[in-house]
Amino acid sequence: MQDIVMITLCATLCGYDDWVGIEDFAHENEAWLREFLPLPNGIPSHDTLSDVIGRLERKAFADAFARWMQDSLPSFDARHIALDGKTPVRSLS
Repeated sequence: MQDIVMITLCATLCGYDDWVGIEDFAHENEAWLREFLPLPNGIPSHDTLSDVIGRLERKAFADAFARWMQDSLPSFDARHIALDGKTPVRSLS
């Protein structure tokens, strides 16, 4: 499951926004992904990606993702980062 979450995260950050595109991203970048993911069953299909991500409990995933980001990038603590390209409401930007 960790492989699927990381593939989805990387592909989404690169602008892919549907399951077929995310699978394509994974195939196109398989050598790079294998540098940090075991991928014991190869690249998952778009159906598998969708099924696994769809089964995640959203609140638990959001909380875990926020903790991971805080641990990984402590200098951004308490700052909002717009991953969708939009500016947060009332930002100074």
